[in-house]
Amino acid sequence: MIKWLDDHPWLFSLILTVVIAGTGWGYIQYKDVQEDREDDRLVQCITDWAGEFTNRSDKLGTAARERDIAEDAFIRALANASSPEGRQIALDALTTYIDKSNNYETQRTNNPVPVSPELRCR
Repeated sequence: MIKWLDDHPWLFSLILTVVIAGTGWGYIQYKDVQEDREDDRLVQCITDWAGEFTNRSDKLGTAARERDIAEDAFIRALANASSPEGRQIALDALTTYIDKSNNYETQRTNNPVPVSPELRCR
């Protein structure tokens, strides 16, 4: 068989070229797949961070709106607190405001700022 290839040097060159080129092409494809996996991992990491950040923003935004509404109700009730009934309404509004403010602080504590993608996605 080798003698036959010896008589056909162009065929031996062609086979050698195909083997070398095929190996090189396979290596390049392997590296591309590895790079794609790394890119996918990075995209997933950033997506996870964005989801955590959005979730935190939603929770804090809701808690802050509730606190602001309670504060407005308290200030309005305080303005009308000239009678005993008005003072009781203002006291109830103050209690509601304190509860909403405490809820906001709890949300801030329970939902810390996610670690930056620059640090977590390396």
